[in-house]
Amino acid sequence: MIIVFVESSKLLTLNLMYIVVSIPAIIIAYAVSTYLLTYLLSLTGTNVIENADAIKLITIFMTAVLFQVFGSGPATASMSYILRKYVKDTHVWLFSDFFQQFKKNFKQGLAVYLINTFVSVALIVAYIFYALIMRNSIGDI
Repeated sequence: MIIVFVESSKLLTLNLMYIVVSIPAIIIAYAVSTYLLTYLLSLTGTNVIENADAIKLITIFMTAVLFQVFGSGPATASMSYILRKYVKDTHVWLFSDFFQQFKKNFKQGLAVYLINTFVSVALIVAYIFYALIMRNSIGDI
């Protein structure tokens, strides 16, 4: 609890750096998920603009994508390293250590990010698939 009071300005700076570094991942995830979802809905013949259920589904999908962006990747590894150093009460250079760990953990963080993205997309596609099955007569069985 003391860390919050003593290091509050550094924690705010760390959170700002985390968000700024995550912006490209957010933009890429948003673009890919929007394209994928509109493509899947167009296969079913759904007009995305006029259908309220499609808009709800896009909102759920974007929320899932944003949760997985902020839970994985090299930025999270860097932030975890800095926070661990704060908890251990050892010296840390905020900017240089953050970007050093970002470069060091880029491949592993990117792998985790891609796995999380794949799982998120698979869950949403499964949701769409089973929702379409329930609309057909076979869903009544």
